[in-house]
Amino acid sequence: MSRSAGWLQIVVCLLVIHVALVTWSAAVHSVVVDEAAHIASGMMHWQTGGFDAYRVNPPLPRMLAVLPMMASGNAVAVEPWFGVASDTGQRNEWFLSARFCELNAQRYHDLVVLARLMGNLWSIVGGLVVFRWAQELYGTRAGLLGLGLWCFEPSIMAHASLATPDLPAAAAGVLAVWCFRAWLNEPSWIRTAFAGLSLGLALLTKFTMLAFVPVFLGLALLLGAAGRQRMCPGYSRWLIRLAAVMALAWITVNAAYGWEGTGTRISEFRFTSRFFAGDARPAGNRWADSAVGALPWPLPRNYLVGIDLQKRDFDVGFPSYLAGIWRLQGEGGWWYYYLYALGVKLPLGILGLLVAAILLLALRCPGGVSWREDLLVGLPPLVILALVSSQTGFNHHARYVLPVTPFLILIITRTAHWLRPETWKTGILVLLLGGWATLSSLHVYPHCLSYFNEMAGGPENGHAHLVDSNIDWGQDLPFLKRFVDRHPEFQPLNLAYFGAVDPRVYGIQYRLPPLAATQIRDGDAAMRLTAGPQPGYYAVSVNFARGLQFAAPDGDGNRRDIPLRGFEYFLAFTPIARAGYSILIYHITVAQANDVRRRMGLEPIEDQQ
Repeated sequence: MSRSAGWLQIVVCLLVIHVALVTWSAAVHSVVVDEAAHIASGMMHWQTGGFDAYRVNPPLPRMLAVLPMMASGNAVAVEPWFGVASDTGQRNEWFLSARFCELNAQRYHDLVVLARLMGNLWSIVGGLVVFRWAQELYGTRAGLLGLGLWCFEPSIMAHASLATPDLPAAAAGVLAVWCFRAWLNEPSWIRTAFAGLSLGLALLTKFTMLAFVPVFLGLALLLGAAGRQRMCPGYSRWLIRLAAVMALAWITVNAAYGWEGTGTRISEFRFTSRFFAGDARPAGNRWADSAVGALPWPLPRNYLVGIDLQKRDFDVGFPSYLAGIWRLQGEGGWWYYYLYALGVKLPLGILGLLVAAILLLALRCPGGVSWREDLLVGLPPLVILALVSSQTGFNHHARYVLPVTPFLILIITRTAHWLRPETWKTGILVLLLGGWATLSSLHVYPHCLSYFNEMAGGPENGHAHLVDSNIDWGQDLPFLKRFVDRHPEFQPLNLAYFGAVDPRVYGIQYRLPPLAATQIRDGDAAMRLTAGPQPGYYAVSVNFARGLQFAAPDGDGNRRDIPLRGFEYFLAFTPIARAGYSILIYHITVAQANDVRRRMGLEPIEDQQ
């Protein structure tokens, strides 16, 4: 067997294992918050041909995600389009997600699993690009190292198993930069086509990818000017082909939206964000009476509306949490939030390899590549990280910087320099760090979404560092159902669930726990006595235990707004079990409840008698 055939078998083996792990994770977890809206809205896009249903992300990932559902041969119930006005401030996706779940309640989980299958394709594309790019830079060993890290990196596995746009953005982003790198090396027409189409696909995954447009233009002008001698058939024609790359990306985005509203005058939009509306908020247009307002918007209408809505969210702000500290609405987040998140969410083995790779880069060791190649690998993730970190209206989701991960892995593959017989001692260290990263990830599997590294205390202690989609996105209802079935004494169950669907869809009967007595400001003494803490059986999402503000299903088909710190009193108790790593399970006795109530300055429950 030739050496190339051997490498090919390893590549196939890694990808098969990765797909198997991702698919199983998709099958055993419940729908997560944003995913419910993406699935319902993806179906609505196909049904209506319009894109008002979900505007704060581009439509490509969710439209592809629902294709397996549509091809399954079973009719999927979809709410007839209810004609909601496309007012810029309106978010239609949450109503749609609730109705879609209600209409398909009996097989909702099966439909969700089908929608998640497309994540495998996105992840295979991302993994193959990482392999091929690293192979081109440092050799086949580097390619295999990069692919292995991609296949077992916990956040990659977690988001590949969901019908959300974060993994597609990571895969499409690294694909776009790789294709653009190939175009820079040889700006032929075929590579022009691939560069333009891949950039367009990236722009259709998340608005963050818009940062790649100035990055590509800057890299092209900088690196193109430095390498004019390689340009064929000449500098002016090269500029024409650069323009063709951007034009193809523009056509791809518009075609995906069906040219919906392309060419609308900017003055005809009504905006809600500070940047676009100016002093005319809550709805207006700062360019309505200017020359800019007379210009046609070159992209689909809902592309601009979605960006405006995203900006409005950052303007309004939400409470932000980091390492046990809450910053309230309007106080903003932390500029270093995403650096901190990478530090606790990436496996320590990967962080160790990253430090070694940066050391190699700084020392310019033999076997490295030109500054040109280093710039192509290093600049895109820096721009993404800087862009996301600059939006400090609130900090919630480390997944916003998931597109950085493939580039970090590419940087790490430089350490394959040591995977040679003459440097075998250092090479063993590289393999040990890679193995540590893999085993650390598999130790937590299938709960990859809740992964935190050993330095952070693992997933059991993850909520002390980060909350929300970083650890608890509503994914562990099947594990709670399994626990309740094995423990019939846990009735009646008091459940504070952080999620988009009613847990009754997963067969869990429950009622909402009492809010903390400290949240009852105007009630009488009797109301405070019936407020929490109370004895009983409880299951509490770690987001609520950490005090996150959200709407929770109440067990009667409604949702109740939970204020900040509404269930934080559960941190005073020790859970007896967990459902996954996102739901804490308690049995609170009267004595335990009264002990905490006294410490909170509340009347003991016995005083009611």
